[in-house]
Amino acid sequence: MDGRPLLNPVHALAVFEWPVQRIGPRYRGRQADGMPVSLVMFRNAIGGIDYLVVGAQAQALLAALVRRRVSGRRLVADLAAQLVGASSGPAAGDTGTPGHADSQPDLAGLRRGLALLLEQFRARGLVLGSLCDNRAP
Repeated sequence: MDGRPLLNPVHALAVFEWPVQRIGPRYRGRQADGMPVSLVMFRNAIGGIDYLVVGAQAQALLAALVRRRVSGRRLVADLAAQLVGASSGPAAGDTGTPGHADSQPDLAGLRRGLALLLEQFRARGLVLGSLCDNRAP
């Protein structure tokens, strides 16, 4: 987390109307189910192609990895703060009362979740490692 994450340079994010990762001899969907599937595809260490099904937070983390050149710790902290700020409006069923449990997003929990996602990206090969850069905040 202290180094700057090195994103696999051979990757692509794609959104499909069909669950393309499930299509095969046992599954031949008849019609789209209305739930788009987001996949990030990347070249693995042995030259094959791997993919991860990603949700909104993983997509935001991927975009931050492309856009920012900072330490993993800083990236996760900044992105968590950004996501909490974006979701700080009253939610459905939220009273909006300051101090109300539903009105305070869990910043620490979001940081832990994003750090776990970053580690999963590394374990799968989407993040190749980290650079020890004394200039990375």
